[in-house]
Amino acid sequence: MLAGLDGAQNLVAMASQAPLAGADGDVLAQVIAAGGRLRSSVEALLLAATSAMEACRAGSGRAALRNEARMSARSASRKAAVSEQISQMPNVARGLACGALTIEHVEVLADTARRSSPDVVDATPELLETAAKASPDVLRRQARDFLAQHDAAAAESQLSRQRRERSAALFIDDETGMGVLNARFDPVNFALVRQAVENYNDALWRQDGGRDGKPGAVRDNRQRLADSVFEMLTNRNALAVWQQPATVPGGAAPALGGLPIASAPGPSSVPSVPREPAAVLGGAAPAPLNPPAASAPEMPAVPGECSVPAVPGDGVGISDGECRSVNQWAPAQAPNQLVIVADIGVIDGTAPDGRCEVLGAGPVPTSILDNLSPDTRITGALFAGPGRPLWLGRSRRHATAAQQLMIAVRDRGCVLCGKPMHRCRYHHIDEWDADNGKTDIDNLAALCTDCHNSLHKAGQRLCQDPANGHWSTQKRSDGLSPRKRPASPRIAAGRSPP
Repeated sequence: MLAGLDGAQNLVAMASQAPLAGADGDVLAQVIAAGGRLRSSVEALLLAATSAMEACRAGSGRAALRNEARMSARSASRKAAVSEQISQMPNVARGLACGALTIEHVEVLADTARRSSPDVVDATPELLETAAKASPDVLRRQARDFLAQHDAAAAESQLSRQRRERSAALFIDDETGMGVLNARFDPVNFALVRQAVENYNDALWRQDGGRDGKPGAVRDNRQRLADSVFEMLTNRNALAVWQQPATVPGGAAPALGGLPIASAPGPSSVPSVPREPAAVLGGAAPAPLNPPAASAPEMPAVPGECSVPAVPGDGVGISDGECRSVNQWAPAQAPNQLVIVADIGVIDGTAPDGRCEVLGAGPVPTSILDNLSPDTRITGALFAGPGRPLWLGRSRRHATAAQQLMIAVRDRGCVLCGKPMHRCRYHHIDEWDADNGKTDIDNLAALCTDCHNSLHKAGQRLCQDPANGHWSTQKRSDGLSPRKRPASPRIAAGRSPP
C-alpha cells in the first residue's frame, strides 16, 4: 500500500508541474474537479489512519498528524475529532473516499453527529443528498434544521446559553497599538447586527466606485467593514474625520499629536426619529439590493435601538467630517428586517415541532414567539394553494414586495451558497432578456451578488433538480454569456440584467 501511495504522490506531483497557462476554461474546470476528488480521497485515508491509531492508543493519531503530516496542533485536534465521528458513519466515509463529498461537508456532518447521534446522521438520506449536491454552507443550514427538529429542548437551552454568553471587549493591542472591538451575539441579535453592518458596508462600496469603478483603490473590504462600524457608532465620516478639523463651539478643534479630535454632537444637536416596530412574523420582504434613494432621512430600526439620524448639518458646529458618509439610510441599509418564519401548527399549538426560524439566523425555539410585541406584523403564506397573485408574467421585470417575501421564506438565502437574504437579489431562472422569462414566483430564485455575477460571467443558467429540490448551474445551450449579448434598450439605460 505504501508503494502505491508513493507512486500516486509522484503522479500528482508531475501533473502539478504540467503547463496550464492558456488552457481552455472547461479543461481547467475538469482539472479542479479531479483535484477535488483526489483531495477527498486523501482526506478519507488520513481520517481512517488517524482513527485506527487513536483506537490503539489515545493521542497517537493527533501526534502523528502533527509530526508526520506537519499539521498545527489545532488542525490535528480537529482532524482527530472528525475521524472519531466518521469511524461510526460508514456511508459518510464511503462518500468522502469516492470523492462525492468534500472534507468541508464531512466536518459539518461530523459536528452534527457529535450533537445528536452518528448512526442517525449516517442514516438520514436528506442530509447525505444535500452533502452530495449542495455547498457546505447550504448543508450547514439544513443540519441546523435537523438538530432543531430532533431536540427542541436542546435548541431552547442553547439559545438561552448563547444569550447569557453575549459579550464585548474594547482594548488596545499592546503589540500593534491598534484598538480592538470584539463582540459576540446570540444568532437572533447577530442576524440584525450583520444585516445592518453588511448593508452599510455595501453602501460604502458603491460610494467608493462599486462594480463600475475601483473601490479597492479607496480601501480594501476589511478596511471598509471597519469604517462601516466606525461610522455607524460615531456618526462621522471615517475618511474625512482625519482630513479636516472638527469645529467645536467657541473655538478651534483641539489636537493631539497634530491630529484633530472631532467633537461628538450632543443629544440636543441630533433630533430623534420616530421609530417603527421591526419584528416581523412572515413580515415585510427584504428590500431590493439597489433601492431608490430615500426621500427622507428616517431610519427604521428594531425596538430599543438608539435613534440617531444621519443628516449633515443638523447640529450646531458639526462639520462634514462629523457626518457619516452614507447620509441617508435607504430601507436596504437599515436594520429593520427580522423575519420569523413559523408553521401555522407552531402558532396554534397543533404541531409544536414544526418549522420556526429567523431568516439569516436559523432555527430558533418556538418560545421566541411569546416575546413578540402586540404590533408585530403578521403575514400568512399559502403554498401550493390559491392566494394573492404571485405570477406577473411579462407585466413587470422586478419582483414585488409580496414575491420577495415568498422567495425569502421559500429559499431562505442564496440557493447556491446559502448567504443570508439581505445579501441576495431576485434572479429570473429563464432570464428576462435572454430567454424572454417571466416574473413569476416559480421563475424567481434568490442569488447573492457573488453567485449572481459568477453565473452571468460564466455564461451559465440556474437549474433545480425536481426530484430533491437541489440547485446547481449548467452551461447555457447557446454558450454565450448574457453579459456579452447586445444590450436591450432597458439595459442600455443603466438597468442591470436579472
